Amino acid sequence: MRSESAKYGHVTRRLLRNERLTGKVLESALSVIGQGGTRDSLCDVIAAKLIAGQQLSDYEKHIMIDVLLLHARLGGGTPISSKTTRLCVNDKGELELVITPDT
Repeated sequence: MRSESAKYGHVTRRLLRNERLTGKVLESALSVIGQGGTRDSLCDVIAAKLIAGQQLSDYEKHIMIDVLLLHARLGGGTPISSKTTRLCVNDKGELELVITPDT
């Protein structure tokens, strides 16, 4: 748990400094957000920008740091992009965390 939390701390610090994520730091970020193809456009855009080394918008940084990385830390390293959880935008344009029970 501690090492996962430290990895997410490195991701957070680099994102806040607008630094490009590379190597293990990029791998840690992608373990949380996924590598695209999640059918969630917001997560896919964030993943694509991280892979391309592009800066995230303030909103994308907020979602990555304050929602996804926090969820991963509190969940003991469980990424948001697992089969049972996903982040989506509802019809009102609001962000929702959808949790599907394991069957």
